[in-house]
Amino acid sequence: METQENKNSEKKEITYPKFIQERLDRIPWEELESQYGIRKDYIMSHEQIARQLANGQVTDYVNCYARVGNLTVMGPMALQANFRGDRVEVKHFTVNPNPDLSVYGDALRSEKVAERLLDSYDFVVRDEEGKAVRKEVRHSFANGGSPITLTRTAADGTETKTRCLVSFDAFVYNREGEIIRGTQRLFTVPCADVQAYLEKVAPSMYGHEFTQEQREALSEGKDLYIEDFKTKDGKVFDAVVQYSAVARQVVKVDTPFWRETMRKRSEANKTAAPAPEAKVQKAAAKEQAKQDNQQKAAPSRARRV
Repeated sequence: METQENKNSEKKEITYPKFIQERLDRIPWEELESQYGIRKDYIMSHEQIARQLANGQVTDYVNCYARVGNLTVMGPMALQANFRGDRVEVKHFTVNPNPDLSVYGDALRSEKVAERLLDSYDFVVRDEEGKAVRKEVRHSFANGGSPITLTRTAADGTETKTRCLVSFDAFVYNREGEIIRGTQRLFTVPCADVQAYLEKVAPSMYGHEFTQEQREALSEGKDLYIEDFKTKDGKVFDAVVQYSAVARQVVKVDTPFWRETMRKRSEANKTAAPAPEAKVQKAAAKEQAKQDNQQKAAPSRARRV
């Protein structure tokens, strides 16, 4: 396993947008390095992890180290920064081998929400030629599809109820099949914060402007089918999206409806596309017709006697 010190020899200079840079500057780097051996230059040279940290998202795995005598490996860990006014708190999460369906130490009460959070399916990873490489278990929903009510009790006995969205941080794999993300825990975000985020920070996605009705639906944990998303080069595409408390943003999700939609499209394309044998026969017939036309068009030669 490579240490952060070894990784630093490969670091590269990255320029971040002003908002991202300002948030990264507020991270308590000295505290992170002294407690977990997480160095600022290591995070700054890994763009995706740095952006995740600045956006308050749960990050990809970070190799963490504690100096107790000789260097001791503690990681991997995932990080998450909470920006509350002038105060910044960075939480760390170790990887759970089994799903932990608890919130603030209490088990998730809704069996229906728990079932949807753990809704999974087998996904076959294929190479560029379409050959099956491996099979992965993927989760289809970004959150429970409906908000939950969290009750916090203060020291004086008063209770505060907050409507929140809950998301399960499932394993994410890279192209080589290695797990690079996923703490197997639940994360929450207040529904009011989601509504404010969609109104002030991200009112649109891939060129689609969310309507008031769509923003309300997303803040309630519902999944939406959007047909007019656009890529940077103007290509239109459709997808199902939902708000994720792990990513702290609207993300594309693989719901049963979407998998069925893609299955039907794949079957329609196979039916519409000619079989390989038909393509060969058509090409051969076209070439033969071309030769016949050339022979007819060619002038006849005088016969030598």
